[in-house]
Amino acid sequence: MKKYVFHLLFLMLVWVNLSGQATYFWTGGTGYWSEPANWSLENGTPAGNIPSETTHVVFNESSFLFDHDTVFVDSDQIYCKDMLWENLLYPVIFYGDNTQELHIFGSIKLNSLLQFLFPGKIIFASNQPGNTIKLNEVAISGDIYFSGETGEWTLMDDLLAENDGICKMYFEHGTLNTNGNEINIASIFSNNSNPRTLDITNSGVNLSQSMGYAFLVNGENLTLFTDNSEISTTGTNAIIKTLGSQNLSFDKISLLGVADSLQCQGNQIHFQRINLEGIASNTTGNFQVDSMIVNGNGCSVSGSPQIGNLLVNGISFKMPGGLYIERFVSFGAPILSGSNHYGYASFTNEALFLSDNTFDTLIFQACCADISYNGGHYHFKPGTTQTVNDSLRIRGNQCFNITLHTTLPDTGYAWIKKDYGEYDIQCDYLNIDNIAVESATLQFYAGNNSTFYPGFYPLPGWTAGNNNGYFFGFGGMHFEACVGDTVSLDASCFNGDQYTEYYWNGDSIPGNITFEVIEPQTVHIYVKYADNCYIADYAIVEFDSCASNIPEITNNKLFEVYPNPSSGVVTVRLKNSVGRTIFTLGDLSGRVVYRNESILKGPHAIHEFDFSNIIKGIYYLKIEDSEKIAVQTVILH
Repeated sequence: MKKYVFHLLFLMLVWVNLSGQATYFWTGGTGYWSEPANWSLENGTPAGNIPSETTHVVFNESSFLFDHDTVFVDSDQIYCKDMLWENLLYPVIFYGDNTQELHIFGSIKLNSLLQFLFPGKIIFASNQPGNTIKLNEVAISGDIYFSGETGEWTLMDDLLAENDGICKMYFEHGTLNTNGNEINIASIFSNNSNPRTLDITNSGVNLSQSMGYAFLVNGENLTLFTDNSEISTTGTNAIIKTLGSQNLSFDKISLLGVADSLQCQGNQIHFQRINLEGIASNTTGNFQVDSMIVNGNGCSVSGSPQIGNLLVNGISFKMPGGLYIERFVSFGAPILSGSNHYGYASFTNEALFLSDNTFDTLIFQACCADISYNGGHYHFKPGTTQTVNDSLRIRGNQCFNITLHTTLPDTGYAWIKKDYGEYDIQCDYLNIDNIAVESATLQFYAGNNSTFYPGFYPLPGWTAGNNNGYFFGFGGMHFEACVGDTVSLDASCFNGDQYTEYYWNGDSIPGNITFEVIEPQTVHIYVKYADNCYIADYAIVEFDSCASNIPEITNNKLFEVYPNPSSGVVTVRLKNSVGRTIFTLGDLSGRVVYRNESILKGPHAIHEFDFSNIIKGIYYLKIEDSEKIAVQTVILH
């Protein structure tokens, strides 16, 4: 009888293994993976074998007896379906060496009390959907491979690498969804052409590789989702590279290390945003980017990228020629070594112009909130020309002047040219040395507060002094308005920048650049450009009755008023009306005392008004419809 029971149990175990439903529990405490005695079935029966690719393995509260019990991997390759570490009571260790391979054909779940000291390959080899990876803040020690051709894996929390300067990820097959979690690893490789899908939506991918590829991806047969994601490098000489000609779109790329680079092969790569943060960060290739932000010093762009918005805060930023940049804003010190076309360009602080350029709008601003800066310094190579199509503004202020000069004194002019526009160019607070201007239709006014340095003077094109309508500040200026109107004082005449603060009438909190006045007063303003750098000024606002603003009397017989003079009741006969008609009665100060709207159509329309409650005097009656306006005086006595 015992013999038959033994055979029945053996057949049941074989059937369980073959059907893929077996679950092996580790019960050996400290021991070797390849020792069958360390494995049992759920009911405690010895498993009689070691796990295979169809076997689930579980490590739980019954698996270990002491702190730092250790599971030793003692084979070149080990296999399991799902690997679950749960409900551990003590810190335990999973240990191997870097020549070994762990093949997981399902999901993995680690426990926060586990030290996963396995530096060999971790190969996710499933061909099934629904696999999950949950590390519970446990850092892995080896390279990761996704090799199941139709497998699907989802991260349930952040993927961390114990030695993130070495550990790599190889995404070869299947679908990987980061599920909004972060990946922290040395590098990611997906440079084959196998069909695969990578979804890093809402995730950060932090790559620490130095001296080589941190992210290498081939776009062929790759489906990529990157909304609200960021791929960043933190190493030295780390490379993010895209291969293939298939369209790829990335959200945000950040080069944070020293001399990191973004390299694009092909011209169908699109980026929402590229951040060049580290020293000497650079990009190469023919890509499209909506916004590029350059905060690192010595950064550069090469190739023929299409750049929408470019913000430069670092120094010595370089670009090639032949580009069109829609919007360029610099608070740093760029070097314009190539000839480009800029839709809008604003420079604050410093810039070096080594070639001819074209600008639709060009603005030179004085810098800035830090008093240690001495305004804006803009250097031009002799013989170069900056051509402006639409708008040009070059204005400093008495705190921060703008300096325009050539890089090599006394070797020739550099030119600024603008031929088109309705208004002359009014500059101010400039220090000008060997910079000439030219226009066939406009005058260049340097401003009363500008200085021409010795050199080739007088410089071609400049007119010293101000044009007729320009003034700096308020200077006690008088503003007059009619009673009931609002006067808007605009402090843009102080030539501030984005750091400038405006304090109106002694307020302790800065206000808007404009200030509304509705009654007579002297308005004081304190304009703060930087600490210990300010201007105090005032303006006088007056109001009067504006009797001269009474509308001119129309004598074209468009309507008749009778009796006139009148004791109060007035009849109006219109020559012709075309619909909605507005009647307005105003006094000599311009104040409206009566208003009425009526729908009148046809010739000789008649409308009667009772003005008996209105103070006696002289008024004007204005009548307007969609085609005409007419005014007559009305006398009430």
